[in-house]
Amino acid sequence: MAHGLDTLPDDQARELLTAAATGLRQPHSAWVLTDALDIVCTQPDLAARLGNRTLRDLAALAEAALSGDSDAAYAQPAVAGLLRLAVAGGTPHRLLTLLTEITGTEPADALERLPVLIGIARDHFADTDRLLDVLGALENQPDLAPDSRADASFELALAAERTALEAAEGTTADEQLRLALMRFSEIDRTHEARLDARAHAAAISAVLAFADPEKNPTGADKARQQLTEASGQLDATAAQLAAWTGRMHQLDWLSARGLTQSAWSRLVTTLNIAQTRLDQPSWYKPAGALNPPVALFTSCDSRCTPHRAARGWRRVRCS
Repeated sequence: MAHGLDTLPDDQARELLTAAATGLRQPHSAWVLTDALDIVCTQPDLAARLGNRTLRDLAALAEAALSGDSDAAYAQPAVAGLLRLAVAGGTPHRLLTLLTEITGTEPADALERLPVLIGIARDHFADTDRLLDVLGALENQPDLAPDSRADASFELALAAERTALEAAEGTTADEQLRLALMRFSEIDRTHEARLDARAHAAAISAVLAFADPEKNPTGADKARQQLTEASGQLDATAAQLAAWTGRMHQLDWLSARGLTQSAWSRLVTTLNIAQTRLDQPSWYKPAGALNPPVALFTSCDSRCTPHRAARGWRRVRCS
């Protein structure tokens, strides 16, 4: 129907659209809702023909699941559908109202994987710091599964990382990067499979090591060693992460998260090259000495725009 909507007679299109709307409002199961929303979210004409009622129906499904009045499995696909439609240009009002009212006391099954969606919502929409309080509540909710609490911790770490990357002052950037590093390192320590947290920790450690000699020139050798170790850790973690996830199904609309590790790897490699060149006399080949630092201002601009916090990388490179 989605691909042939324009070719259908009006009376047939109306009947099929009514059936589709009914299915979204009263889905057969959670996986059917997920598959249907994949089609709606990738077919703008179909989404437009279904209208704003889709948003109302998804919000009602999510509210019922979170309140315990329906199957908890509906919460995640319903919220994901609201998020995708909002990011595609719809209104985020219902989504943000729903997310900011989460207390952590909802059924644990309904809250599974929601921290990731809350984190993405905060990335996309302004004035959503209230969502950090929700993530904090989920992180400290003992009734939640450890993986769900780790997801909340990871999103809080990403929020600190983003704040650092968008900070106008070096002091704030340094504080928030160290907070993010602490959180990522704790997740890595307590959850062996969270290679994404290990990769972010290694990348932040490398950035901090590159900045440390400016504040403490006497510790340049230690900082250089830290940068080398962090770079090696990031390379190994990225390779392991690629091996573990290479044959797994990846959601297209979450692909930017996986690409972030590649962007960080490129940045850390450039930092590593830059620190070796900055130790050398520059008057023999000034261009050769300056090329790596200059690359820090340009390497991510064309490749990392879709990634999380890309807008703030420029300030980190400046500092």
